[in-house]
Amino acid sequence: MDYKWEKIEEHGQSAIGFLEMYKSTLDNQAKILAVVNYFPQLPFSNYKEEATVNFYFEGNEGILRKSLFRSINNDMGEIILSNKQKMFPEKTNEKIEHTQIQFYIVEKIPALKYYTHGDFAITEEDNN
Repeated sequence: MDYKWEKIEEHGQSAIGFLEMYKSTLDNQAKILAVVNYFPQLPFSNYKEEATVNFYFEGNEGILRKSLFRSINNDMGEIILSNKQKMFPEKTNEKIEHTQIQFYIVEKIPALKYYTHGDFAITEEDNN
């Protein structure tokens, strides 16, 4: 498969974390959108570096071989590691070792429009 990633959006700041969106086309057979969330480094977690990736895959599920799936994930791992200095500004001995992913096969890549991100505190009052 021949493809490369193009960054299409970037939002955020170190206090709330960062979000990036990337797109790619795989040999004109499939389209893929990746949304990467870099969580803020917080003092109570020793400034741990954490990220998640949501993939949206538009194309024939049959081309999703293990090697392609691994390649797509490795690419995002390289992107995350290459962005460490900017996305994780606090210097720490806690290194990012893994990333949580979700992979969706969709009929059409959604036209996502960024709105906001950050954190939300769940309280007992919210549950009543």
